[in-house]
Amino acid sequence: MGVCKCQGCCCWCCGSQRTSLFQPNGWTICLVGLGLLSLVAAIALWAFLPSLYIKLLYSQLVLSGPDETGQLPKRTYLWSHAPVDTFMHFHIVRELGPFVVRVIDTKKEVDFKNSGEKVHYKNYRTFVFDEEKSCAECRYDTVLTIPNLVTTAALAQLNNNFIEVPFGELMFDGYVDALLSAAHLPIVSLLSNMLNNGSSVIPFPLPDAPTMALFNGYNNSNDMDYLIDTGLQNIELIGQIYDWAGFGNMLPEQWWGTPAARMINGSDSGSFQAPGSIDQSSTLPLLEFRVPIDHYDTNLAENVGFRYSNPEAVNYFPDWPNCPASSTSSSPNCNVLGLDCSLSANFCNKCCNGSFVGGTYVLPPGFSLLSAIQLTVRIDTYRIKQKHYSTLPTIAFPPHFAYSPAEVYESVDGLKPDLELHTPMSYHYEPVTGSPLSINVRFQTSLPIYRNHRSVLPGQLPNKLLPLFYVDTKTSLKPFAYDQLYLGVVIVPQVLFVAKIVTSLLVAVFIVGGVACQCLWPHPRSIGSAVYDERFTTVNSARF
Repeated sequence: MGVCKCQGCCCWCCGSQRTSLFQPNGWTICLVGLGLLSLVAAIALWAFLPSLYIKLLYSQLVLSGPDETGQLPKRTYLWSHAPVDTFMHFHIVRELGPFVVRVIDTKKEVDFKNSGEKVHYKNYRTFVFDEEKSCAECRYDTVLTIPNLVTTAALAQLNNNFIEVPFGELMFDGYVDALLSAAHLPIVSLLSNMLNNGSSVIPFPLPDAPTMALFNGYNNSNDMDYLIDTGLQNIELIGQIYDWAGFGNMLPEQWWGTPAARMINGSDSGSFQAPGSIDQSSTLPLLEFRVPIDHYDTNLAENVGFRYSNPEAVNYFPDWPNCPASSTSSSPNCNVLGLDCSLSANFCNKCCNGSFVGGTYVLPPGFSLLSAIQLTVRIDTYRIKQKHYSTLPTIAFPPHFAYSPAEVYESVDGLKPDLELHTPMSYHYEPVTGSPLSINVRFQTSLPIYRNHRSVLPGQLPNKLLPLFYVDTKTSLKPFAYDQLYLGVVIVPQVLFVAKIVTSLLVAVFIVGGVACQCLWPHPRSIGSAVYDERFTTVNSARF
């Protein structure tokens, strides 16, 4: 009688009939099969799906033209009708405010070009006064005391440097000024044609509008034509400006002084940033950008193009620069040194004369000239003649002279700069899609008020850059847009990450489970004439 002994799931027959008995049962086949399927899913989730999802996500960012029904895709519609809330908070001179104005941007006249690679459009802007969000004293008809804007450029003719006008008229509706009204009388036009070849006989520049307002005619106006990249060929180029107002990517020479200052860089109004990579953050990822302080220093070589020319040659800040006493008695050979006295690094050099450069005085850090053309080019009825650009300056700077030295903000009583509250520009954007989440733009404007001895009242004025108002513009995503963005760049990547972990664990569970089933519950087998049952350790075989 032969005896064949089997132990567990790894057994064989003795003698000449050594036949493998490792044949899986049904449970083993099922579990191992599920394990293999989980392995395939895990490999796909780890190796391929993340990149596929990124490509799918980026494809949804591309701007595309209307479909066969004439409807814009959702992405393009949300680009042309941005799902954001924008409010401009106006603070007038003595910190009365904020007067809150809702700003609505709408892109119209959208036209896709070059097989969808570029898109042309105009951006229309509408202003709506929001009394509920304004301060208790801030109404549309609240009367404000402001510098006389119309006649600031003609100080010799001033009768009164300050006037009182309602907020709404100052900003949008326009207020009546006697000098401006007189300049538009038919007799003035007649005399100009007869005596001055069509040029105005009035010896100082005036806006070509019957009334004066800071945003005269801007409501529901557009800021000229844009041509930008749609991201079709390269998603990292989405929003790149190829042309604005027919100027290409270089603004006119009359605007600012250097090519670097006139260059149009980057994307459309901060609407886009180049997309980045996805992480597994539980919150919406964001990056913050702020304008560095040195960007507002027009006495640095790279920023001189934004410098105010100061044609009135007035030293508004005589205490600046605060140069230390000289420690040497010898006079340097200035002809040999060849210093550039227009740069702040050399102001205190013996070979230079402080802030007096080229027959006038340069301004301290923290100022930037807003070109008169830039402020008026989009309004045909409010265009200032080119020869008068330098005589109607509007100077922009961070609120409360926040980026200027103490000699500047201490020259005006009541100014208290705070870098957290008065940073001129900061914005947060989501790096995966390049979508802006919030934008804060703050700037203050001032008008030069200076002593003019040709007239009685201006002759008594101090030399000051008088703050007019500052604007705090706040833009944020609407809740539904934030939720969609959160779903696409946070929730879905988290779900994919969990799925990768789960499928990896399932691979191990199913494979180990299949092996365990085979070892613990093996399947009965028949070997030759022997009847074998794996549940027993000894089997008797009868020989006939």
